[in-house]
Amino acid sequence: MIQKNKEVLQSSLHKALAFDAITGTKIKDNMLWILANPGTTSLVKNYLLEEYGDDIFSIIIDDNSALVIFEMEEDAKNLYNLLTEF
Repeated sequence: MIQKNKEVLQSSLHKALAFDAITGTKIKDNMLWILANPGTTSLVKNYLLEEYGDDIFSIIIDDNSALVIFEMEEDAKNLYNLLTEF
């Protein structure tokens, strides 16, 4: 039980850090462009692969942005909507 709670807490913290790093998004078809604080895109990439890895075709990152290419346009829209709620 304690291990499960620890995993949930770590996952929640990882999500919060990743979402806090994101400063902007754009969407085109099945592609989602994410602007983030410099040096944080590895964190964002790791979170996205953990949570959405089965739906992602590829992620290309540089210092302050990530291009996420989804298998399906609907998956890109769902994440875009989630990210723009905050």
